[in-house]
Amino acid sequence: MKNIIIIAKKMELGGTEVSLLNTINELEKYDVRITLALLKKEGVLMNRIPQNVKIIQILNNEQNSYLEKFNIKNNSKAFIKLVFMKIFKKINLTNFYKHLLKKINTNDLDEYDLAIDYHGYGYFGTPYTIEKVKAKKKVMFVHDEKITWMKKIKKWMIKFDKIYCVSNACKLDVQSKFPKLSEKLDVYRNIIDKDKIIELSNEKIESLPKDKIKLLTIARLEYQKGYDMLIKVANNLDKDKYIWYIIGKGSLKTKIQEDIIKNNLENNVALLGEKTNPYPYLRQADIYVQTSRHEGYGIAIAEARCLNKPIVATRLKCISEQIKDGVTGLLCEFDEKDFFTKINNLINNKKLRDTLSSNLEKELFDEKNDILKLLED
Repeated sequence: MKNIIIIAKKMELGGTEVSLLNTINELEKYDVRITLALLKKEGVLMNRIPQNVKIIQILNNEQNSYLEKFNIKNNSKAFIKLVFMKIFKKINLTNFYKHLLKKINTNDLDEYDLAIDYHGYGYFGTPYTIEKVKAKKKVMFVHDEKITWMKKIKKWMIKFDKIYCVSNACKLDVQSKFPKLSEKLDVYRNIIDKDKIIELSNEKIESLPKDKIKLLTIARLEYQKGYDMLIKVANNLDKDKYIWYIIGKGSLKTKIQEDIIKNNLENNVALLGEKTNPYPYLRQADIYVQTSRHEGYGIAIAEARCLNKPIVATRLKCISEQIKDGVTGLLCEFDEKDFFTKINNLINNKKLRDTLSSNLEKELFDEKNDILKLLED
């Protein structure tokens, strides 16, 4: 039996966390014992963790509070403080992580066959995996093709045995920026459970209007996902023909709501909030749209593929690995006019929608084979 520990942040509803759950479910089919170590034991997906998985919290409440004070994205005061301290050479992020590591007692942890820093992204789980976890093999994941953030964890990255990138695009980016890591890199595609998605999509929800084309986007309400452009595109479409549903939560919720009102889109763009099961909405959608500035793989796109939904998405390298432009979806430059033209075309062209759906239905979809890479010695 392999003893495995997986390190992650929280179990919020996001592509990385959904992929993590799918990986755990697939691992459980083998002779393994799994410990899930979270910075915080919270999130709407906590109740979907299999019962056999042991869950531990890496940081206590005081330590989590200390860490969150230096969360640059969400705390402007902390950012100013961090810049001030950097100027006077009192602290950098590496030293900050080191200081926090000293506060953590891991004497009660097992020794593991495999440690997985699943969340990556430069968060505290990366140094924790290297400095505090005893394991014969240690691997980390890269979930995005925009990897400038990795500079802050380079000190620890070189100590992993393997670095798994969720697409070829991710791997090439890491390789170009960190050539010394080339031999450690491999591609590990996010596991997507097509059968489960189809099953969950049949859950009963309110029926969405049948007299309009239903667009759907599933993504965190953050700058990366391109909601500023989404609103501009929505404003130019024929408002009598569509409703655009958005599933997700994030820091831009208020701004997006204001933009919806400003552009008189209250009857056309609907924020549905966070849904633990978004698949019934995906099943009823006519078109799936992803306006992301960058992605690592595009899990929501893979989920839309499972339900044979016509897809319009940004022409990113990682998304091009999933979508054949003009055959199984339409790819756009990150450009308002390009997105408008292609979405408008799909809204008005049922034959094209049916063709894209039919082509998706013919595709072989199997994203589970990579699990064996984790189980190799």
